[in-house]
Amino acid sequence: MNIFLVPHTAFRHVAVAFLTGAVPLVIWWFLLNWQVVLGPWLFQAGLLWDPMFEGTILFSLMAGAIAWVHISAECGLRRRAIAWKILLPFLAALFSFLLTGVLVFANAVLTPLIVGLIDPSLGEILADPSTATYRFRLLDWIFAGTMISVFTLLVRVGWGFVGGLSPYIPESIAAVFEVPAQPAKVGLWMSLEHLLAGPSAALIGAAVWHILSHIVIKDMYLATALGFTSFGFCFGLIAWGVPSDLYAGWIRVLSSHRFGHRIPIDTPEGGVVERVVGHYPRGLDLWIGAEHGVAELHASFVRATDGAYTVRGLSQHPIKLKRALESVDLSYEPTSPVPLETDLRMEDRVMIGPKKQQTIVEFIMLPKEER
Repeated sequence: MNIFLVPHTAFRHVAVAFLTGAVPLVIWWFLLNWQVVLGPWLFQAGLLWDPMFEGTILFSLMAGAIAWVHISAECGLRRRAIAWKILLPFLAALFSFLLTGVLVFANAVLTPLIVGLIDPSLGEILADPSTATYRFRLLDWIFAGTMISVFTLLVRVGWGFVGGLSPYIPESIAAVFEVPAQPAKVGLWMSLEHLLAGPSAALIGAAVWHILSHIVIKDMYLATALGFTSFGFCFGLIAWGVPSDLYAGWIRVLSSHRFGHRIPIDTPEGGVVERVVGHYPRGLDLWIGAEHGVAELHASFVRATDGAYTVRGLSQHPIKLKRALESVDLSYEPTSPVPLETDLRMEDRVMIGPKKQQTIVEFIMLPKEER
C-alpha cells in the first residue's frame, strides 16, 4: 500500500479492510480451480490431497494469507525496509498457517470421536469430511480468527521490542536495517481490541457462510467465498486502520490572491507547534495583507503534544470556522482571559475578515512524506 493513495478521510479506516477482504477471494479461486478444474488430472497423478484435509488446508491458507496481507499493508504504509517487509508478514503468516492447521485438524479428528461416544450415528456423520454444519464447524472459524489476531499482534509487539533495543544496536547496523529509534507503543486497550478482532470477524464470516449456504442462495461454493471475504474484511476493519500519525496538518489558502499557497503546521522535531496568520511585518508563519481582511495577528493553528489540531482566534475582527452543518465564531472576546479555540478536522475552512475582504484558508491532512 502507498500512503499517498490513502487520503485522510473516513476511507482510510476501510483501506486495509478491502485488502484483507480481497485475499480470501484469491485463495478460494485457487482452491476451487485446484480441486474442481484440475482435480481429475491431479487425482490420477496422485497430487490431490485426501478429502479429510480439505477443511484444514482451506482454513490454514485463509489464516496465513489474511495475516500476511494485514502486516504487509502496515509495513508498506510505514515505509519499512525491504527486509522487514518480507520478514514480518512471513512470520505472521507462517505461525497463523501452522497453528490454524493444527487446531482445525485436531477438531476434525476429535469432534467425531467425542460426539460418537454420545451418539454413534451422529459420530459417523461427522466423520464424513463433506459434512458442513454451522454447529460443528464454528470452532474452525474461531480457531482461524484467534490465530490471526494473536500472531499479527505478536508481530506488532515484537516490532516495538526491536525499537526498544535501538540504543544497544550499533548505528551502522541500525541504519542498514532501519531499526526504529523509539519503540512502537501497543496499549492495553489496543491489544484487547486486536485480540477480539479475529474471533469477532470469524463469527461474522461464519454467520454469512451459514445463512447464504443453507438459507439464502444455498450454494456452498459462493457462500464459502462470501463468508471468508466477510471474515477478512471485518478483521481488517476492526484490528487496524490507517492511523493519523502517518499524516501531518497543513494550512492552505483558497482565496484567489494566494490560491494554493500552503504551509505545514508540524515540524520535523514534533512537539507543540503554533503557526500564526496575520499581516504583522515580521515573524509570521503565513503573511496575508491587510487589504484582504487580515489583522496583524488574526489566527493561529496549533498542534498539541497528543497530536490534536486546533485553531485560535487572536483578533476582534471576524473569524469563523465552517464545516458541514456547523459554524464556530472565534472572534476574540476582550473580556475573556484566553482566546477562543476549537478542534480542526480534515477540510475545515476558516473564514478570516469581513465578507467583502475575506480570506479563506483550509486545514488539510497530508502524508508526512509530503514535506
